[in-house]
Amino acid sequence: MNIQSLNGLSGRLVTKEHADYHQSCEAWNRAIEKHPLAIIFCESIDDVANNVKQCYEHNVPFKIRSGRHHYEGLSSGDDCLVIDVSLLNEIVVDEVNQTVTLGGGVRNRETYEALGAKGYPFPGGGCPTVGVAGFTLG
Repeated sequence: MNIQSLNGLSGRLVTKEHADYHQSCEAWNRAIEKHPLAIIFCESIDDVANNVKQCYEHNVPFKIRSGRHHYEGLSSGDDCLVIDVSLLNEIVVDEVNQTVTLGGGVRNRETYEALGAKGYPFPGGGCPTVGVAGFTLG
């Protein structure tokens, strides 16, 4: 499969030819080594939606990655496009409605700090580097 055929992708695309490809593939569990076709770092929700649509339209397998922390490496894969949402790390606390909106790339540590500063608890996991999206989904 040729990743270059997906010319409608949006975000920063890292292919096997890029110097930072191997670093972009690294996961928390160093025993798991995956070799995706490329990694696309999304900078907006629109990027995510567009990239998923591109993959469906061109029949390209993809994985969504937020924190690179899946124990079995299921947030990456061989011969697929990794859609990375780690840059979507906005936290919006609405104290009037007592809600919080978290971007897909937010990690536990940032959530604990943002909510703790406002006096709110967060029932997340014990590891501060785990992505909240992945933790929430299991």
